[in-house]
Amino acid sequence: QRDRGRVRVTLGFILAMLVPAVLQLLLLALNPDQNIATAVLVQLSGSVAVALIGGLWPAILAALWSSLLVNYFSTPPVGTLTISDPQNLLALLVFVGVSAAVAVVVDMSARRSKEAARARAEATTLSDLARSASGADDMVRALLEQALGVFQVRGAAIFSLIDSPGDGGASAANGRKWSLLASAGDLATGETERGGADGENIEEIDATTRLVLFGRILPASDRRLLGAFGVHLNAQLERQQLAASRREMLRLAESNTIRTSILRAVSHDLRTPLAGIKLAVGGLRHDGARYTPDEQQELLATIEECSDRLDGLVGNLL
Repeated sequence: QRDRGRVRVTLGFILAMLVPAVLQLLLLALNPDQNIATAVLVQLSGSVAVALIGGLWPAILAALWSSLLVNYFSTPPVGTLTISDPQNLLALLVFVGVSAAVAVVVDMSARRSKEAARARAEATTLSDLARSASGADDMVRALLEQALGVFQVRGAAIFSLIDSPGDGGASAANGRKWSLLASAGDLATGETERGGADGENIEEIDATTRLVLFGRILPASDRRLLGAFGVHLNAQLERQQLAASRREMLRLAESNTIRTSILRAVSHDLRTPLAGIKLAVGGLRHDGARYTPDEQQELLATIEECSDRLDGLVGNLL
């Protein structure tokens, strides 16, 4: 009965009281001397119609009400609820049983049809998820915008837990708070800060990520489809993380290549002044060598010149 909704069930109970009475009036107007078989068949069709609209319990009520009408207007003695012929009593009992059985079958058939239609709609929606979002630049936002239309809500957002040394309010848990990753539709400031609360549609994507829909509360029949959206969003988030990691690795590899090329290019220029410094210092420190003051000044000048050159190279490199 919950699958049909309160409006249809209420309408079914109203029709359960009206339809048998209207059919009985039509029988009296068209054929005042109708037999019990005709009345039973006509009233059975009314019970089936009530079952199609209101479900099982309204149809059973219609069957009981119809049996009373058939008994009063079509079963001798007419005008009373007394049944003189046991066969007529058996006919009424069979009518009630058949009406109840037909109501059960019709109700189950209607419910299975509705479940099949819902399953087809879910399958169509799921097949459209990847196809509709695959051509978008931002697949996560495209999926959130699609969720707005599928679930008829005003806003959709993805939140992630981050470390928070703050006040530890309602939006925080053990020093962490919810941070907005992506959103679509109409979201209020308070909603983006608390990351979803009781009474809202929350789908836990993983331990630190959740999908929240703002607006109407989804029925239980839509929870499975909401979970499917969560799975697709999780896949897209992981894909974004992999793409970001790949870009970072490429950047680091490119930076490392540049550094290696620079070091190779300047290695010769760095070694040349170092070799001059080392040669001049080695000559000055050699015990067996005797240098004139001019030669010593020349070696010291070489050391100073090579040091200045080396300092310039290092400065340019930095």
